[in-house]
Amino acid sequence: MPSIAKYSPPRSGAIKVPHRLDNFLARQQNRCSRQMCRVAMHRSIHSTVGQHCNEALLSTRSSGAIRTVALLEAMKGSLVLLAGIGALSLIHHDAQRFAERLVGHLHLNPASSYPRIFLDFAAKATDSRLRTLAAFAAGYALVRLIEAYGLWRERHWAEWFAAVSGGIYIPFEIYKLFRGDAWLSLGALSANIVVVGLMIKALLRGHPVE
Repeated sequence: MPSIAKYSPPRSGAIKVPHRLDNFLARQQNRCSRQMCRVAMHRSIHSTVGQHCNEALLSTRSSGAIRTVALLEAMKGSLVLLAGIGALSLIHHDAQRFAERLVGHLHLNPASSYPRIFLDFAAKATDSRLRTLAAFAAGYALVRLIEAYGLWRERHWAEWFAAVSGGIYIPFEIYKLFRGDAWLSLGALSANIVVVGLMIKALLRGHPVE
């Protein structure tokens, strides 16, 4: 009677995986790894793009505010320059009469603070004083126009100058506010505080353009 061979399992005790199944599992693992890498890369790109967009938006808003200040400074310089030209035009003329007509045309109260100062100056104005006033007006206008150019170009030196010059006016505006010049002093004080705050924020953030 022929003998029947007995089945003996592998000595290692592990079940051997067919070669094709092993390759299939390896391909699936590689595919999953690539998909996970793509997801991680997309998330990183979206996060970076979002961060850059937020930074660009904040920078644009800040630049717009600084350029608004630049326009205001240019306007101040232009008005003072026109005042200087007007002072020159009053040489050899009756400045007091012109001042009285101007106050009356604008329907201002001659007894109030600023019209009274203007009328007193016109009453004491001489040709030499008018020339001096025109020279100071030209210098002040030049400084403001240079500052406006620097702020428009977002230069650090202009931001420093605007912050310091605006901060210098704040104690005087507070003093005038307590003296009774409420509305005008309050408006000037608020404007100077806003300008100084914007300049400090811009200086702390920094600009790439020098």
